[in-house]
Amino acid sequence: MDILKSHRISDFGEIQGEKIKKIPEEFKKEAAVQPLMYHTTFLAMIKLPATETTKPVFVDQIIGLYQLTLPLAKFLSEPFQS
Repeated sequence: MDILKSHRISDFGEIQGEKIKKIPEEFKKEAAVQPLMYHTTFLAMIKLPATETTKPVFVDQIIGLYQLTLPLAKFLSEPFQS
């Protein structure tokens, strides 16, 4: 998925979330190439030191991180828009 490489989503590291234990047979070939097909939820997380919360730029930092995830969220919700 190019979206994971673009838009700096990679700043969050690996996408996390819940996964199904067994993928349907018809998707196994694709899932071997794209393991995210096992996911039922998608989480982009980043750990910040607790001291960041007291800095004046903390809110701006959180908003910036949120904006980084928007392209992925839009991509994932696109099939449900029609």
